[in-house]
Amino acid sequence: MSRTIFIPVFCSVLVLSSCFSSGSDTEETGTGETETGIEKTAYRVEVAPISSFGRDSVIEKVATIEPVDSVQVSSLVQGRVGAILVKAGDVVSEWQVVVSLQDTIASYGNTLERSRNTLQSREIELERTAISLDKAIADANLSYQRAEKDLATAKADATERLAQASISRSTSDLSDENSTAAREIEKLENDLQKARVDLQKLQLDLENAELSLEQSEASYEQSVQSHEQTLAKNQDTVGNYFNSYNVYRSDLVKFVDNVTFDADELLGVTDINQAKNDEFDRFLGAQNAIQRDRTETMLEDIIRTSDSLSTVNHRNLSESNLVFEIERLDELYATMRTFLAEMKNVLENSIPSSDFTQTTIDGHLSTFSGYETTLQTMYATFVSSFQNTVTNFIDQYRDDEAISQKNLEVQEKSLDVQKKSLESTRASIESSKQNIASLVTQIQIQRDNLVTQDRTSEISLDREEIGTTDSVKNAEIALEQARVNLDNAQRNKTTTLASLRNSIEDARIALVRSERDYARLSVRAPISGKITDIAVERWQEVSSGTPLVSLSSTVVQEASLSLSSEEISRIALGSAIPLSSRESTFTGTVYSISSVADDTLSYEVLVRAESGLRQLGDFVTARIPVSYEFALLPVNIFETVSGNSGTLYILEDGIPVRKRVDIGAIRGTRVELVSDLSPETRVVTTSLENYNPNTSYLEVVE
Repeated sequence: MSRTIFIPVFCSVLVLSSCFSSGSDTEETGTGETETGIEKTAYRVEVAPISSFGRDSVIEKVATIEPVDSVQVSSLVQGRVGAILVKAGDVVSEWQVVVSLQDTIASYGNTLERSRNTLQSREIELERTAISLDKAIADANLSYQRAEKDLATAKADATERLAQASISRSTSDLSDENSTAAREIEKLENDLQKARVDLQKLQLDLENAELSLEQSEASYEQSVQSHEQTLAKNQDTVGNYFNSYNVYRSDLVKFVDNVTFDADELLGVTDINQAKNDEFDRFLGAQNAIQRDRTETMLEDIIRTSDSLSTVNHRNLSESNLVFEIERLDELYATMRTFLAEMKNVLENSIPSSDFTQTTIDGHLSTFSGYETTLQTMYATFVSSFQNTVTNFIDQYRDDEAISQKNLEVQEKSLDVQKKSLESTRASIESSKQNIASLVTQIQIQRDNLVTQDRTSEISLDREEIGTTDSVKNAEIALEQARVNLDNAQRNKTTTLASLRNSIEDARIALVRSERDYARLSVRAPISGKITDIAVERWQEVSSGTPLVSLSSTVVQEASLSLSSEEISRIALGSAIPLSSRESTFTGTVYSISSVADDTLSYEVLVRAESGLRQLGDFVTARIPVSYEFALLPVNIFETVSGNSGTLYILEDGIPVRKRVDIGAIRGTRVELVSDLSPETRVVTTSLENYNPNTSYLEVVE
């Protein structure tokens, strides 16, 4: 139904429009006089920025005081009447047990015991796992300490070997005339025969060096092949992990499809189920519509995510892509945990009705609770049996490749040293052969041999430096590997214990829910009063919603309000409502909201108060505070209001300008301003009906 409010149109609209334009025939002077010299009077115009108008309001309703004649107490669970603890005419107090039900159908007691056992077993598992993880960390720490000692030993050994090699090098230094080498030259000048022996030795050394070089080259080729095999093996392992990943992905997608299928039958976000829930859609999550909308949006996102995972085709088999895909599954597990909790909130915020009974709601709650348990088990298996294994493998995979590559570099340097030594030996042999023919030449050959020895000692020193450096680096690599293992053990403890603590918290929540259901077997009086009727007999089977007893209030009175569907969305059961009469002001509590509209499309809301109400039949005023999406402006500042638009005056450069704006609902004496105007826009709040620009000038008051 469209709304139209007519406010008297100002007779001077046309005059204002012409006078506010830049081409006005009448101009104001600085002293407030016209060109004719007639002094103008000030016309006060009040303006206010849009930001000064609030969005808060109050819904006022008049209610009639009525007695709480009778309250019907019904069963909240299924069971058998075990004991009726009152009789007609008994006076009971609030929360007194009136009927005791036996747990014969739903097995609430067994469910409670299973919940307790589950919580206890998970706490024991946490303690046992913590002990095992602490032992793993202690072992890794011991290995790390050993690696530290090995590194210190390697450094000390390297220092000692280099010192000895340096001493050996100094004895063959020909630049020092007091060195052993220099004195040897003097001796060799008288020992020609020794030169021939040395020549034979060099030839033998050459053969040994060539054989050693061939062996080293063969060993290097084997190391290259081993390195390539390591790379291939690691890549095969990554491929196998992708196969395992596909299994976990498929299981999760199937689980998500089952959950989304059940959730979609309730929420109806897809085309196939959109009309399936029409008979109960208005009751589902009705107590929190915003939370239900958020859950529907999350369901749509999950369906799209599941569809994308179902069609994924892995062509990139790198370890980084494997980590990425595992993180996607981990995010989907987290999203599903949140979604299942949201679905349970939607069901718990639903309003039971004949089309959507509490039994149906409880059944759906049980289904999604079961999904929560299944999801937790799947996620624990995924983390412990796959995610942690892959993470540890990738860390080891990268370290193994680095160590293998380092070994190849060390062997390459060793080959270079051997080749240099071989070339030096060959040079010495050739020199000896050329100079052995004559004594003078032989002496020179011997001198050359000493030079060769000098070079050999230098090469030996270089080789020792390479060897000691490699030993230290290998010890450093071992230490780093031990540190990585220790860090991995500590991280594994953190993630594993966090997962187990989450499972304990889920078990604790399930226990609280089971205790709540079990407690409902003891039916209690909701108010103090007198028992007027016993509706069941002992041993009678009852279901959720079956009337048990009736009682009349002896103290409490209530006020009946009539609210629209929009207005009841602003309150909930248990809401505090301010009430006032002519004599006093007090607070009532909403304890009943009708789900069926009357002939005027209004819903009855009952507000209960134990003090403050007066005589039966008196009237009280209920004031329900509300907050709206848009700013609320007084209706009297609008020139016209018709349908979804209206006109008002805004101040631009000191001149009132008529502007058409979009409006929303009318809230009492105020109207919602829907148009997207700046919060600093100044609105004229004073009537301009009596303003005459020929005799008055504007005086703006903020």
